Amino acid sequence: MTPAGLVYVGTFIDAPTHEALRVRTNHLCVVDGKGRIVLLHPLPEGTTDDVEKIKIFVAEEHRGLDVLLMKEWEFICPGMIDCHNHAPQYHQIGTATDYTLFNWLFNVTFPNE
Repeated sequence: MTPAGLVYVGTFIDAPTHEALRVRTNHLCVVDGKGRIVLLHPLPEGTTDDVEKIKIFVAEEHRGLDVLLMKEWEFICPGMIDCHNHAPQYHQIGTATDYTLFNWLFNVTFPNE
């Protein structure tokens, strides 16, 4: 069963351009059951710790979702993660983690390719 989604409340950071960093404090973010962001909206002062007031700002179809109140020092930002792998490297995934990049390439990866 797919979870319905979740409402996050707190700080959200993104980079709308290569030169800018945007910090959105006191915002709510609704994530649906498929992990898609369906709403990112600022909250008025005084609502960040009151779940019932927060639900007023969420569309009716999302009002039944659980609300996660992030701590003041917590934030969410997008991650650009490169998860690709090359076929010859498959059998060595998770090995030689004590190597630096170039040592790993020359001593582990290149000999196996």
